[in-house]
Amino acid sequence: SAETHRIFETDPGSFTPDYDAFLEFVHPDDRHLLTEAYRRSVETHSPYSIEHRVLFRDGRVKFIHERGRTEYGSDGLPLRSIGTAQDVTELRQARDSLEKLAFEDHLTGLPNRTAARNELERMLQRGAPVAVLQLDLVEFQQINGTYGHEFGDEVLRRVGRTLARLLPAKDHLSRIGGDEFLILSPGISSEEALELANRVRAAVQLVTSGPLDVPIRLDTRVGLAVGSDPDAGTLLQHADIALHLARGAEACQLYREDMSEVMRQHMVVLSRFDQALERDQLFLEYQAQVDSDGALTGAEALVRWRTENNEVLPPGAFIPIIEGTPLVERLGVWVLDRAARQMADWRSQGLPFPSVSVNLSPRHFLTEPGISPVLLATLERYGLPRDALEVEITESVVMPLTGQIPADVERLAASGVPIAIDDFGTGYSSLSMLYRVPLHRLKIDRSLIRGVPSNTGAASIVSATIALAEALNLECLAEGVETAEELAWLRSAGFNRYQGFLFARPQPPEVFAQRWLAAPDAAIGGT
Repeated sequence: SAETHRIFETDPGSFTPDYDAFLEFVHPDDRHLLTEAYRRSVETHSPYSIEHRVLFRDGRVKFIHERGRTEYGSDGLPLRSIGTAQDVTELRQARDSLEKLAFEDHLTGLPNRTAARNELERMLQRGAPVAVLQLDLVEFQQINGTYGHEFGDEVLRRVGRTLARLLPAKDHLSRIGGDEFLILSPGISSEEALELANRVRAAVQLVTSGPLDVPIRLDTRVGLAVGSDPDAGTLLQHADIALHLARGAEACQLYREDMSEVMRQHMVVLSRFDQALERDQLFLEYQAQVDSDGALTGAEALVRWRTENNEVLPPGAFIPIIEGTPLVERLGVWVLDRAARQMADWRSQGLPFPSVSVNLSPRHFLTEPGISPVLLATLERYGLPRDALEVEITESVVMPLTGQIPADVERLAASGVPIAIDDFGTGYSSLSMLYRVPLHRLKIDRSLIRGVPSNTGAASIVSATIALAEALNLECLAEGVETAEELAWLRSAGFNRYQGFLFARPQPPEVFAQRWLAAPDAAIGGT
């Protein structure tokens, strides 16, 4: 085809596009991968899909995403192979740029939380115990408030450099957010971990002497956990629990089993939440999503829990606890039903309403048949079109350990249900899969929006994400927009969809309808 000749920069009059001629263009290091993929395809009578490089005589390289299949005769022998080639060089460059930024803390240059967890998982696979030390700077916010954020940033950079000099090469240091750092030290005992924690505290106290020339004293708290359990999340959680109990003279705390009282409280929440579903204690509020003119483009449904004591709990108080249990699947089904019912009610009143976004847990996609039969049946029950509900999923859904996109995600997209990745920019595990996923929108996480425009690292990630979205023909929505400065920068960067307190807080259905549906042209800044 003309497109193939354009990609491979060949002359249609002189180039014969057979397999051997095509293979000459493939980068020597990638030829065996392509040949093997093609061989398996022919042997198994199944299509193949592969990304590889092509190398030109002048040294230039392009990245090609190739799909192909083979047709067979009645005797079962292959007749011909057909396929398509797509130039994904720009997409690959944008992806590589994001991946480079994704695992680095841009203030200190240290690995970030995602990189730390990946490293811990690798250490635990070796079978030896690993000490996890999580530390934070005591009352660091006071330093920011007194001397300014630029000074506070310099303190964090110096803490990072000090710790890097202190630790042996086998240890792994990261900044995991705010004033918190994480140290992974393989092959040491609990006693040695406590000794290391005390050395860390002593070293950090020296950061404020000499060059900073400011009369402050840094102190640190350290939570420790030592173990060889292959579950990295458990070890990190234990260190976090210990850190929260580190106070005063006991500024270094080693995790003990009795600290798991926290887990007991979680069990209480699980039990009460099960009852909450039965007793109709849950309700939805809606947060507006708007365009650059402040006009409504949709809303996100956010669940709330009104307890027996009439206390209203936000999702952050219970979702992390029920996540990973069947309760979160029951909650997802409940939210779908209530959101669809509410939308049908608004539409029956003649109120113009585009769509509602609903968050779904990864658990909904782990086993067949998934959530799609329930969702599609819900839309049909309330007489709603397929695009009335947008499904928000996390990056982990589209890049599970298997490396395969869940079939249910593809089924939903094929049926016309819009799919968005929520909190995009916090995981990046799915970057290599994005062009294979039938997405509608990326929602940029508040943690990145909060950093612009002053945080150049966050701004770089957001800008690269916009470029990636444009390459994939996806919408980009900025979550958690709270200030006019953030909005101005986002507009200049190319955003045209927003959500956050600057426009509206989550509202009960009747308040939302009065504010947004009865007056759909309301301006930015409504409550």
